[in-house]
Amino acid sequence: MAIAAWKRFEKTPGWQRKKRFLKRLTGKELRLKVELNVPTIKDGGWWFTAEHLNENSIVYSLGVGDEVDFDLSIIEKYGVEVFAFDPTPSSIDMLDHSKLPERFHFHPWAVTAEDGTLKFYPRLRKDGTKSDVMFTMIAEEQTRNDVIEVPAYSLRTIVGKLQHDRIDILKMDIEGAEY
Repeated sequence: MAIAAWKRFEKTPGWQRKKRFLKRLTGKELRLKVELNVPTIKDGGWWFTAEHLNENSIVYSLGVGDEVDFDLSIIEKYGVEVFAFDPTPSSIDMLDHSKLPERFHFHPWAVTAEDGTLKFYPRLRKDGTKSDVMFTMIAEEQTRNDVIEVPAYSLRTIVGKLQHDRIDILKMDIEGAEY
């Protein structure tokens, strides 16, 4: 019971401010000065600025997973074109069986630093079973035989293939593979 109360207390804004202050005081966290203040909104679970979004805007959504709430919401509200990328079999299957608006474009590609192919392995859940949705580039003993190879392109190559001259929003939900 005391642990649950502490967990709730740790999440309070006052405690978070004090904790951040102490980390900055001891040099464990940088103190950053706000130099640019951009109005943001949260929609479909993601924070972004909608300031210049319109029917000419191009959104790249990396990592669809098992939901496209963000993508569908900004298409509906701002008329943007969304180009979604996810090479995992469950995402491909889900989107193949979904009714999507014309302004939603899906490509079963991974986005990487260099063009080629990537090997993905199913992630292991805490109970040791294999995930159908989550994949990683790190093979564990139990997943070595379940490798899938997927096409991978750099952002530069994709922009060229799709003949875009800019990206207005780049959303990445790629489970720690951002780097």
